[in-house]
Amino acid sequence: MPLIVKNPHALKEFDTPGLAIAIVKDGQVVLARGYGVKQLGDPAPIDAHTLFQIASNTKAFTAAKDLAYEQFGKTAALEISLPWVQDEYESTVKLLGPDYWAYGLEPNRQALSAFLRYAHEQYLTDRLLAPEDLFAPETLETALV
Repeated sequence: MPLIVKNPHALKEFDTPGLAIAIVKDGQVVLARGYGVKQLGDPAPIDAHTLFQIASNTKAFTAAKDLAYEQFGKTAALEISLPWVQDEYESTVKLLGPDYWAYGLEPNRQALSAFLRYAHEQYLTDRLLAPEDLFAPETLETALV
């Protein structure tokens, strides 16, 4: 049982007006439920189909990624005392391109397709999945970075 079902005070403890929960077992949704409201002062309830914006999280992840790229690219005075760091960085950029931690489906389609093909060939999936099968359809266009 999820924490929220056992603890009716969890919304207050987590300081949020509402949340949605989904439990998936063996590829099937066994529980999908919303709790609370979308926004304080607004009576609109959260249900199993409520979509949440990830804007602030996306900004934080993107900022962290950009900072990492910037730090990796500094080669004048190395902050890491490994003599091969500069060569490793340069070979990684040459092999994978300047945005080797790309976000979103399209920039990762080739890698995801290969991963799914290998998973199917090794009988980890009962059918060959498409990259779109990994995501809820309504999220494919909502979080472009």
